[in-house]
Amino acid sequence: MLAIARREARAQVSSGHLLLGALHPDGDDVLRRIDLDVDLDEIREHVRVLTDGPSDPHARLSARVKRVLTEHGSTRDVLVALLDDPESTAARALVRAGLDLTDLCERVSALSGKRKATKVARQLKYSDRQPF
Repeated sequence: MLAIARREARAQVSSGHLLLGALHPDGDDVLRRIDLDVDLDEIREHVRVLTDGPSDPHARLSARVKRVLTEHGSTRDVLVALLDDPESTAARALVRAGLDLTDLCERVSALSGKRKATKVARQLKYSDRQPF
């Protein structure tokens, strides 16, 4: 997921780039198992518009992305955290594509047997206010 996110990134790897990594066919199969009806090119375009700028495969990770990846290694946990933060680039890109974040978050959480990973999202939301 991270390698794909770096390929998609601009100056900094954001939550939108992690989302693209999770959505990519070579990524984790979490989203394929919930039958997500989404066009990767459409999501990629929304992320590009929201992050602005040309791709940079050597982009650095934002502090928040580093922390999430360090503390929550599974794709499911990272994805739930991204979906549960409506201000994240990932969440905004999915909303622009017409997806319901609450429904998607619940479906991803159900795969891991968790009700909802709100603790992860709270850590992201209140830890700092850097762009995610």
